[in-house]
Amino acid sequence: MMIDSESPKTKKTTKIIYDESDEFVCNPMYWKGFDTLNINIVYHSGFTSSGFNIRVNKKNYDIYPFSADDVITDYEKPSKFKNPKQKLILNKSSYKPNDSIYGYVEFEKIEYDNFGNIIPHKGKGYFRGKIEDYK
Repeated sequence: MMIDSESPKTKKTTKIIYDESDEFVCNPMYWKGFDTLNINIVYHSGFTSSGFNIRVNKKNYDIYPFSADDVITDYEKPSKFKNPKQKLILNKSSYKPNDSIYGYVEFEKIEYDNFGNIIPHKGKGYFRGKIEDYK
């Protein structure tokens, strides 16, 4: 999907509602050797984490919900997703490490897990962060 060109109308604070919760933090980063910006919107409880990743490469992006816990399984297959709706607005067209990033995201995704469950995901709101460079 292409990134929308309008500027986000925000006071530059992180306020995301995702699957009916609002306790999320924004952690944008570049991994060394990759040109894809990863914007991680995540909630950590100490034992579990959930949220979504926004992966931006040039003018294209995709949104991937995720959840993880402290239970380790050897043969779990990844879920499949369908994109009924997604929208991303960023304050700039390109970024580098140590830049501030401000944006708006709105999406709905349907997850089909390896147990046959159909799990809807919805999120929308404003986010901000400082882009880190992970090596």
